[in-house]
Amino acid sequence: MNLHPAGDQTTGTRIAGGRTADTRTTGDQTAGAQHIATFCGQCDCGCPQLWFDHDAEPARQVVLTDDHGQRIQLSVQQLDDLHAELAEAVAALKAGA
Repeated sequence: MNLHPAGDQTTGTRIAGGRTADTRTTGDQTAGAQHIATFCGQCDCGCPQLWFDHDAEPARQVVLTDDHGQRIQLSVQQLDDLHAELAEAVAALKAGA
């Protein structure tokens, strides 16, 4: 799986930090949200994406969309917790646990 930062996208306006403010939508589910990353398997099927919705309540600002039109909304803290747990799991797999 390859991670393509928003700067690799073909649409959007570049903002601070090399990110883009992407105005594209996946249906109505990401209208106005800032595109952060696309998790690409090198295909044309509409890969999962990570968005940040500045206008959403804090508990729902992070949005993950998939290639089937579904989405998960979570807080920045929940994303941080998920990241930590995934990092531990990957380290355990690499160590052969």
